Amino acid sequence: MMSGKGANKGVFFSIIAVLLASVLIVYMMQSTEPAHTQDIVNIRVNALNSFLDDIEKDIQRAVYISTFRATMTLIDDIIETGSYSDDVVADIEELMVTGELNGEQKPVMENSTLEEWGQKIDDLAQLVGADFSVSFGTIIINQSSPWTIDVYTNAVINLTDQRRMASWCYNKTLHTSVDIDGFEDPTYAIKTYAKVHRTINPTPYQNFTTLLKTGSSGSSYAYGNVVYVATEAEASALANKSETILAAEDVSTWSDALLNQFLGLVSEDLPANITTAYIKVSDYSGLPSNILLDGGEKKIWDIENLRNQYYQPHYKASTSAPSFLQRLAGNFSSSPYGIESFVDKIEISSAGVAVFDNATNVDYLYWFDTPGDDQIKGMPDSFWLDNAHLDDYDCAGITR
Repeated sequence: MMSGKGANKGVFFSIIAVLLASVLIVYMMQSTEPAHTQDIVNIRVNALNSFLDDIEKDIQRAVYISTFRATMTLIDDIIETGSYSDDVVADIEELMVTGELNGEQKPVMENSTLEEWGQKIDDLAQLVGADFSVSFGTIIINQSSPWTIDVYTNAVINLTDQRRMASWCYNKTLHTSVDIDGFEDPTYAIKTYAKVHRTINPTPYQNFTTLLKTGSSGSSYAYGNVVYVATEAEASALANKSETILAAEDVSTWSDALLNQFLGLVSEDLPANITTAYIKVSDYSGLPSNILLDGGEKKIWDIENLRNQYYQPHYKASTSAPSFLQRLAGNFSSSPYGIESFVDKIEISSAGVAVFDNATNVDYLYWFDTPGDDQIKGMPDSFWLDNAHLDDYDCAGITR
């Protein structure tokens, strides 16, 4: 889970900014320079205006920090209790305003609530001979993108000079957005009895597989590291042959026994008695370090983005999936702002949790044992995709 240290620093430094403005006001109030009464009033009004400017800048930061900390606190509570939120918006609002959740004070919200912020500003205002108060209207929390929480509220701000030289009372409409990147997705913890945890990490990828080359013949398939060699002697000297895809210009005169020790072969010409995975291509150059050699389909693929999506792991936006806020409520219906990731069945099994072996690895479907339709070449045997997600992950051409 994200640390709240940065958020607390934000409050600290913004309060310092307001305090500096307060010192300036006091300095102007105590000036011994002769001045007309109207000049004194003007100076006082301008100084308090500056004070209000700092407050307006700070209130936006205060709402952001409070939202961030409240969301983090709610997620921690969901994981700790093993129960989803009955009302996500109400829970976050309660935490933001009072620091409580279902009437219980949450220590992590200390110095991060809107009530505390208002009191701190009033304390500063008192130092310069002014009274401050703020009241917040209904807090609206929703999403307008898969990766952010949007918070809207209205604040009624009051600032009154204790000498009655001036006063302000006005509404301030507030909107802030909080990135969900780095928050924990509680669905993993709940579904695995807190044995597996998952942090939201948006995918950097637009495409997940890329067709690199098409050959004239081939057989079987293999995924692995490509090593280029020029001679048979170089091939013979290589270690870990069974884990290596060999790439060479023409191996038609090389030893069958040697070549069949390799995980796969990519060449412009090969002997007839090849039993390992192979593909014959007119140009074997320019391959990345790892490839999916699909000899049966006579194609070579780059599937690193797909593998990284699985192993990193990353989340992808999907209108078929639940949104972040829905996940906090245990609501797995689709959303225009939905996100999804791949479940790692090996990780779940290693944690001692029973696995749905043939379920799709798409998380919100996996938890309900939704069957997978196809395994994917180059991915673990435990990895399945349902038909609806084959195109989403560019996998229609590499099913087993």
